[in-house]
Amino acid sequence: MTDEHADLSKLSNEELEKTIQQLKNRMVDFGTTYGLNHQDTIHTSQTLDRYVMEVQRRKRK
Repeated sequence: MTDEHADLSKLSNEELEKTIQQLKNRMVDFGTTYGLNHQDTIHTSQTLDRYVMEVQRRKRK
């Protein structure tokens, strides 16, 4: 998976979509294993938000 601090603008659309799917899966795994309020679930959700926002930003152009 791509480093969460990567410059998202440099990733291809395919890389973004792949990482979004990986983050979704990871978030669900953390949520079902540790609960929705666990720091790993929240952190993954916030990282996922950054990637989704980048996709939305690109679609507005």
